[in-house]
Amino acid sequence: CINAPAIDPCLYIPRFAHMLEFGDKNHEVSMTALRLLQQMKRDWMHTGRRPSGLCGAALLVAARMHDFRRTVKEVIRVVKVGESTLRKRLTEFEDTPASQLTIDEFMTIDLEEECDPPSFIAGQRKIKIQQLEKELSKKLEELEGEITSYQDEIENELENSRPKAKGVYANYSKDDCIEDTISSIFGDEDGEDEELAAAANHLNMDFYNELLDKDRSKEKEISVRPSALESLLGPLPTAASLGITESIKECILTKDRDHNENTGDGELDLSGMDDSEIDMYILNDSEARIKAELWMKENADYLK
Repeated sequence: CINAPAIDPCLYIPRFAHMLEFGDKNHEVSMTALRLLQQMKRDWMHTGRRPSGLCGAALLVAARMHDFRRTVKEVIRVVKVGESTLRKRLTEFEDTPASQLTIDEFMTIDLEEECDPPSFIAGQRKIKIQQLEKELSKKLEELEGEITSYQDEIENELENSRPKAKGVYANYSKDDCIEDTISSIFGDEDGEDEELAAAANHLNMDFYNELLDKDRSKEKEISVRPSALESLLGPLPTAASLGITESIKECILTKDRDHNENTGDGELDLSGMDDSEIDMYILNDSEARIKAELWMKENADYLK
């Protein structure tokens, strides 16, 4: 097994910086990128990583520090790595103490203390998350137990606060005796259905018999009443004795007479009216013209 030595990413910085075309500041950007790579090495970001990803992250940060707006896609096109890899290297560098320094402080101060490797930090985070999940699950179980105990207490209090049945219904107040009492009173379901059907038939027959008896008694009363009234009041009046037929005939004759009078030859009956009164209802030429104009204006929409 041959263990090849790790390639120093600093060897690729000049070539990648030239391909990104920084112009006169190519050397300055390269030196800043090399300084960033040295800090990444001290923070254990270099071990087990491809050098192209570290070079891309260092060049992107160095370009921003020197006011060059190089996008992530432009850097990826040069260093030949994936976008997720480049962003992961930037995120790992963000977790180091060097990322909290200003540009002047970073260029003048050399941090001697080392940061833990990113894989170790990720493992510690997973352990902390698992511990928090366990603590939360324990707390949730405790809370659920407290809630259930409170619910039991509330149900017991409600059960005790309910009014208790007295007298005959006291035997049926408990829940555990309800089914037994019902079965003992009404018996099985089949027997209960038969008893209900028999009771319904019996009640229906009694009801029908009562109705028939009432109808017969009413008919007897109706047949008895006329004879009783005649014996007390004498013969009852009829239409002929009251003269109703003659009054009806007279009303019919008067209606026919009025109808014949109204349907004459169509001439107006002007008797009893003076000439001056008749002249008041007749319009002269100017009044007739004004009325015609008003009528035309009011009905203009219908005449179109």
